[in-house]
Amino acid sequence: MGISLAAIEEQTKIRAEYLVAIEEGQFEKLPDGIYRINYLTQYAGQIDTEIADRLNEMLREWHTPGCLDEQGWSFKRPYWWANPYFSGLAMALAFASPISLMAQTTAAQPPPNPCPADNRCDALVNFFKKYGSPLGKYAGDFLMAADKHHLDWRLLPGISMVESTGGKFAHNGNVFGWNSGRARFKSISAGIHYVAAQFANSSIYAGKDMQGILRQYNPARNAYPKKVMRFIEQIPVEVAEVTK
Repeated sequence: MGISLAAIEEQTKIRAEYLVAIEEGQFEKLPDGIYRINYLTQYAGQIDTEIADRLNEMLREWHTPGCLDEQGWSFKRPYWWANPYFSGLAMALAFASPISLMAQTTAAQPPPNPCPADNRCDALVNFFKKYGSPLGKYAGDFLMAADKHHLDWRLLPGISMVESTGGKFAHNGNVFGWNSGRARFKSISAGIHYVAAQFANSSIYAGKDMQGILRQYNPARNAYPKKVMRFIEQIPVEVAEVTK
Protein backbone atom coordinates (compact mmCIF):
# COMPACT_ATOMS: atom_id res chain seq x y z
CA MET A 1 0.00 0.00 0.00
CA GLY A 2 3.05 2.24 -0.09
CA ILE A 3 2.87 3.21 3.58
CA SER A 4 6.30 3.89 5.05
CA LEU A 5 7.37 3.12 8.58
CA ALA A 6 8.10 6.81 9.01
CA ALA A 7 4.47 7.65 8.28
CA ILE A 8 3.20 5.01 10.70
CA GLU A 9 5.62 6.18 13.37
CA GLU A 10 4.47 9.78 12.95
CA GLN A 11 0.80 8.85 13.30
CA THR A 12 1.08 6.34 16.16
CA LYS A 13 4.18 7.65 18.01
CA ILE A 14 5.35 4.01 18.19
CA ARG A 15 9.12 3.68 17.96
CA ALA A 16 10.56 2.47 14.68
CA GLU A 17 12.28 -0.47 16.40
CA TYR A 18 8.89 -1.77 17.56
CA LEU A 19 7.35 -1.29 14.11
CA VAL A 20 10.19 -3.33 12.61
CA ALA A 21 9.59 -6.05 15.24
CA ILE A 22 5.90 -6.17 14.30
CA GLU A 23 6.68 -6.45 10.60
CA GLU A 24 9.18 -9.22 11.26
CA GLY A 25 6.78 -11.09 13.54
CA GLN A 26 9.08 -10.74 16.57
CA PHE A 27 6.27 -9.86 18.99
CA GLU A 28 8.32 -10.84 22.03
CA LYS A 29 10.36 -7.67 21.46
CA LEU A 30 7.31 -5.49 22.16
CA PRO A 31 6.36 -4.28 25.66
CA ASP A 32 4.10 -6.69 27.54
CA GLY A 33 0.40 -6.69 28.26
CA ILE A 34 -1.87 -3.88 27.12
CA TYR A 35 1.06 -2.08 25.49
CA ARG A 36 1.67 -4.99 23.11
CA ILE A 37 -2.02 -5.20 22.26
CA ASN A 38 -2.18 -1.44 21.77
CA TYR A 39 0.87 -1.40 19.49
CA LEU A 40 -0.52 -4.17 17.30
CA THR A 41 -4.00 -2.68 17.02
CA GLN A 42 -2.57 0.79 16.34
CA TYR A 43 -0.32 -0.64 13.62
CA ALA A 44 -3.19 -2.58 12.07
CA GLY A 45 -5.36 0.53 12.09
CA GLN A 46 -2.77 2.39 10.02
CA ILE A 47 -2.64 -0.40 7.45
CA ASP A 48 -6.26 -1.42 7.05
CA THR A 49 -9.23 -0.56 9.26
CA GLU A 50 -10.97 -3.84 8.40
CA ILE A 51 -7.97 -5.82 9.63
CA ALA A 52 -7.88 -3.69 12.79
CA ASP A 53 -11.57 -4.38 13.41
CA ARG A 54 -11.07 -8.12 12.87
CA LEU A 55 -8.14 -8.12 15.27
CA ASN A 56 -10.12 -6.27 17.94
CA GLU A 57 -13.07 -8.61 17.47
CA MET A 58 -10.79 -11.64 17.80
CA LEU A 59 -9.35 -10.23 21.02
CA ARG A 60 -12.84 -9.78 22.43
CA GLU A 61 -13.86 -13.32 21.44
CA TRP A 62 -10.71 -14.84 22.92
CA HIS A 63 -10.90 -12.83 26.13
CA THR A 64 -11.80 -15.95 28.08
CA PRO A 65 -10.72 -17.29 31.50
CA GLY A 66 -7.21 -18.70 31.27
CA CYS A 67 -6.15 -16.47 28.37
CA LEU A 68 -5.97 -13.21 30.26
CA ASP A 69 -4.30 -12.48 33.56
CA GLU A 70 -6.94 -10.16 35.01
CA GLN A 71 -4.65 -8.95 37.79
CA GLY A 72 -1.82 -7.99 35.50
CA TRP A 73 -3.81 -7.04 32.38
CA SER A 74 -1.42 -9.11 30.30
CA PHE A 75 -1.76 -12.22 28.16
CA LYS A 76 0.09 -15.24 29.48
CA ARG A 77 1.14 -15.97 25.93
CA PRO A 78 1.01 -12.44 24.61
CA TYR A 79 1.75 -12.95 20.95
CA TRP A 80 0.19 -16.30 20.03
CA TRP A 81 -3.03 -14.73 18.79
CA ALA A 82 -1.24 -12.17 16.61
CA ASN A 83 0.55 -14.56 14.28
CA PRO A 84 -2.45 -15.46 12.09
CA TYR A 85 -2.97 -11.80 11.24
CA PHE A 86 0.54 -10.37 11.21
CA SER A 87 2.52 -13.21 9.69
CA GLY A 88 3.33 -11.83 6.28
CA LEU A 89 1.06 -8.82 6.72
CA ALA A 90 3.86 -6.35 6.18
CA MET A 91 4.96 -7.97 2.93
CA ALA A 92 1.39 -8.06 1.64
CA LEU A 93 0.28 -4.59 2.69
CA ALA A 94 2.80 -2.12 4.07
CA PHE A 95 6.32 -3.51 4.18
CA ALA A 96 8.72 -0.65 3.70
CA SER A 97 11.61 -0.88 1.26
CA PRO A 98 14.99 -2.05 2.63
CA ILE A 99 16.33 1.49 2.20
CA SER A 100 13.46 2.91 4.26
CA LEU A 101 13.95 0.29 6.94
CA MET A 102 17.65 1.08 7.14
CA ALA A 103 16.93 4.78 7.41
CA GLN A 104 14.41 4.19 10.14
CA THR A 105 16.58 1.95 12.26
CA THR A 106 19.67 4.12 11.99
CA ALA A 107 17.93 7.45 12.57
CA ALA A 108 18.02 9.22 15.93
CA GLN A 109 15.59 7.74 18.44
CA PRO A 110 12.26 9.61 18.55
CA PRO A 111 10.71 10.75 21.83
CA PRO A 112 9.43 7.80 23.88
CA ASN A 113 5.94 6.48 23.33
CA PRO A 114 3.64 8.01 25.97
CA CYS A 115 2.33 4.77 27.42
CA PRO A 116 5.12 2.29 28.23
CA ALA A 117 7.26 4.87 30.05
CA ASP A 118 4.31 6.84 31.37
CA ASN A 119 2.86 6.12 34.80
CA ARG A 120 -0.39 7.79 33.76
CA CYS A 121 -1.14 4.56 31.93
CA ASP A 122 -1.09 2.54 35.15
CA ALA A 123 -3.29 5.17 36.78
CA LEU A 124 -5.91 4.80 34.04
CA VAL A 125 -5.75 1.02 34.10
CA ASN A 126 -6.27 1.02 37.88
CA PHE A 127 -9.07 3.58 37.61
CA PHE A 128 -11.02 1.54 35.07
CA LYS A 129 -10.33 -1.70 36.91
CA LYS A 130 -11.81 -0.19 40.07
CA TYR A 131 -15.16 0.11 38.29
CA GLY A 132 -14.93 -3.18 36.42
CA SER A 133 -14.68 -1.24 33.18
CA PRO A 134 -13.34 -2.90 30.01
CA LEU A 135 -11.59 0.31 28.93
CA GLY A 136 -8.30 -0.35 30.69
CA LYS A 137 -6.94 -1.97 27.55
CA TYR A 138 -7.43 1.36 25.76
CA ALA A 139 -5.34 3.37 28.24
CA GLY A 140 -2.69 3.95 25.60
CA ASP A 141 -5.29 5.30 23.18
CA PHE A 142 -6.65 7.71 25.77
CA LEU A 143 -3.16 9.05 26.46
CA MET A 144 -2.05 9.30 22.84
CA ALA A 145 -5.28 11.05 21.82
CA ALA A 146 -5.08 13.51 24.73
CA ASP A 147 -1.42 14.34 24.18
CA LYS A 148 -1.81 14.71 20.41
CA HIS A 149 -4.66 17.20 20.84
CA HIS A 150 -3.40 18.91 24.00
CA LEU A 151 -6.30 17.80 26.20
CA ASP A 152 -6.32 16.93 29.88
CA TRP A 153 -5.62 13.17 29.81
CA ARG A 154 -8.38 12.51 32.35
CA LEU A 155 -11.16 14.22 30.38
CA LEU A 156 -12.20 11.44 28.00
CA PRO A 157 -12.03 8.68 30.68
CA GLY A 158 -14.26 10.84 32.92
CA ILE A 159 -16.84 11.37 30.17
CA SER A 160 -16.84 7.65 29.35
CA MET A 161 -17.75 6.83 32.94
CA VAL A 162 -20.77 9.13 32.91
CA GLU A 163 -21.98 8.28 29.41
CA SER A 164 -21.49 4.50 29.26
CA THR A 165 -20.32 3.45 32.74
CA GLY A 166 -16.82 3.07 31.41
CA GLY A 167 -17.86 1.28 28.24
CA LYS A 168 -20.10 -1.27 29.95
CA PHE A 169 -23.18 -0.01 28.14
CA ALA A 170 -21.58 1.31 24.98
CA HIS A 171 -22.83 0.49 21.50
CA ASN A 172 -21.10 0.74 18.15
CA GLY A 173 -17.79 1.74 19.69
CA ASN A 174 -19.39 4.88 21.14
CA VAL A 175 -18.33 5.00 24.81
CA PHE A 176 -18.90 8.78 25.04
CA GLY A 177 -22.55 9.00 24.03
CA TRP A 178 -21.37 11.11 21.10
CA ASN A 179 -24.19 12.67 19.04
CA SER A 180 -26.74 11.65 21.69
CA GLY A 181 -25.49 8.07 21.40
CA ARG A 182 -26.30 7.81 17.69
CA ALA A 183 -22.72 7.95 16.42
CA ARG A 184 -21.15 4.73 15.17
CA PHE A 185 -17.41 4.10 15.29
CA LYS A 186 -15.51 1.21 13.75
CA SER A 187 -13.90 0.53 17.12
CA ILE A 188 -13.58 2.01 20.60
CA SER A 189 -10.09 3.14 19.67
CA ALA A 190 -11.44 5.00 16.63
CA GLY A 191 -14.05 6.67 18.82
CA ILE A 192 -11.45 7.85 21.32
CA HIS A 193 -9.30 9.48 18.65
CA TYR A 194 -12.29 10.98 16.83
CA VAL A 195 -13.81 12.63 19.91
CA ALA A 196 -10.41 13.94 21.03
CA ALA A 197 -9.91 15.52 17.61
CA GLN A 198 -13.35 17.13 17.80
CA PHE A 199 -12.63 18.63 21.20
CA ALA A 200 -9.42 20.13 19.83
CA ASN A 201 -10.52 21.27 16.38
CA SER A 202 -14.28 21.73 16.24
CA SER A 203 -15.46 25.33 16.40
CA ILE A 204 -17.83 24.28 19.19
CA TYR A 205 -15.05 23.11 21.53
CA ALA A 206 -11.73 24.50 20.28
CA GLY A 207 -10.01 26.83 22.71
CA LYS A 208 -12.16 25.88 25.67
CA ASP A 209 -10.75 24.55 28.93
CA MET A 210 -11.99 21.31 30.48
CA GLN A 211 -14.93 22.95 32.24
CA GLY A 212 -15.90 24.77 29.06
CA ILE A 213 -15.83 21.54 27.04
CA LEU A 214 -18.00 19.79 29.61
CA ARG A 215 -20.54 22.63 29.71
CA GLN A 216 -20.78 22.56 25.94
CA TYR A 217 -20.87 18.77 25.76
CA ASN A 218 -24.19 18.61 27.60
CA PRO A 219 -25.57 22.16 27.85
CA ALA A 220 -29.02 20.93 28.87
CA ARG A 221 -27.74 19.60 32.21
CA ASN A 222 -26.19 22.18 34.51
CA ALA A 223 -24.85 19.46 36.81
CA TYR A 224 -23.10 17.59 33.98
CA PRO A 225 -19.60 19.09 34.46
CA LYS A 226 -19.72 18.35 38.18
CA LYS A 227 -20.81 14.78 37.50
CA VAL A 228 -17.88 14.16 35.15
CA MET A 229 -15.43 15.94 37.43
CA ARG A 230 -16.39 13.57 40.23
CA PHE A 231 -14.76 10.78 38.22
CA ILE A 232 -11.89 12.89 36.91
CA GLU A 233 -10.87 13.81 40.44
CA GLN A 234 -10.49 10.12 41.29
CA ILE A 235 -7.59 9.85 38.83
CA PRO A 236 -4.49 11.15 40.66
CA VAL A 237 -3.15 14.10 38.72
CA GLU A 238 0.28 13.83 40.39
CA VAL A 239 1.09 10.74 38.30
CA ALA A 240 1.38 12.95 35.22
CA GLU A 241 5.14 12.96 35.62
CA VAL A 242 6.63 10.66 32.98
CA THR A 243 9.06 8.00 34.12
CA LYS A 244 12.15 8.26 31.95
